[in-house]
Amino acid sequence: MIHETSLKDIIQGPPSPPLPRDDQYITHMKYLWVFDKFSSKSMFYHEFTTDRPLDGMLLSGLLSALNSFSEAELGHSGIESIEMGGHRWVYFSNLDTNLMLVAAGAKESNASLLKARLQVIHDMFVQHFQIGKKFWDDWKFEITQFYEFSEVVELLQKQWSHANQMMNVGAIFDLMGVFQYIFYKFIKIIKNNFTGMKLHLVLQKLSTYKDILDAWYRQQHLNDSYRVIELFIPEINLTTDEIVFNEAPATNIFGINPMGLTDDVLIPLFYLVLRHFQQTLQSELGESLWLMVAKKEILPFILQKWAFLKTLDLEKVLICLIFEDEKQNIAKNLKFRVRKYPKAKKCK
Repeated sequence: MIHETSLKDIIQGPPSPPLPRDDQYITHMKYLWVFDKFSSKSMFYHEFTTDRPLDGMLLSGLLSALNSFSEAELGHSGIESIEMGGHRWVYFSNLDTNLMLVAAGAKESNASLLKARLQVIHDMFVQHFQIGKKFWDDWKFEITQFYEFSEVVELLQKQWSHANQMMNVGAIFDLMGVFQYIFYKFIKIIKNNFTGMKLHLVLQKLSTYKDILDAWYRQQHLNDSYRVIELFIPEINLTTDEIVFNEAPATNIFGINPMGLTDDVLIPLFYLVLRHFQQTLQSELGESLWLMVAKKEILPFILQKWAFLKTLDLEKVLICLIFEDEKQNIAKNLKFRVRKYPKAKKCK
């Protein structure tokens, strides 16, 4: 995990805003129960973690009692989700099958997604053991027959974990696409404002971003998979004084294992390079001219894509990074132009 204090030691200027965290996909179950709803007896218990073993049978009595009390007080609705003991406890009941399922996960877990997954487990449990009237007529409270269901829920958990990783990959490439677009704008600013020897000197200063990245890789002990970001940073050729994107390697991008990447590492990496570009251009253009061209080339993109950037937690990152020296004026502009996003009033 990269900390803002470390980031501040490497770059001049303010650290980036808090790194993004998307709790929508925190749905990893830690514990699972299946109950006979009528008798409140536990039929099946499974632990997905060994970090903190629980007495499943002891807790089953408490969980069923809480739901029974809730139903008595609230009618047939019962408990849907509660936070207790540092965990999120989610209930799913089906009166037709006489089953009640309870899952426990991290307290930040998305209750709706956990409940949806409980329904999937419920349906597979019913199908696997042929739960119906005949089953209940014949059942003698023998629970050993349900032990084999552990293999089913473990497989489901692995599939859901893989799906979450794929969602994360999509978000990561969204992040890269945003940063690449900002670099396109930097290229346009460079080509429109520098020529001859001045262009060469500017490109020479910009090209040192590789040294900055290499130092960061070493300091944070990052593996080579994170060098994928270099495909989204323009190549600088000091022989021809050109700055362009090298598109050829992009065809092999998935060979670099994007599922091993995390946004909390990628964002500071891009931040390092963007901040280096921004400081260099502002120094060469002067503050007034930099602000004028940045407002013309970059601000419209941020305003037009505000909702999308907000889903990636990038809106404040870009505002504070690109326009740090005039953030109060930009914040006022955002307050006027983007009324549906009141949080844009402040840029911290």
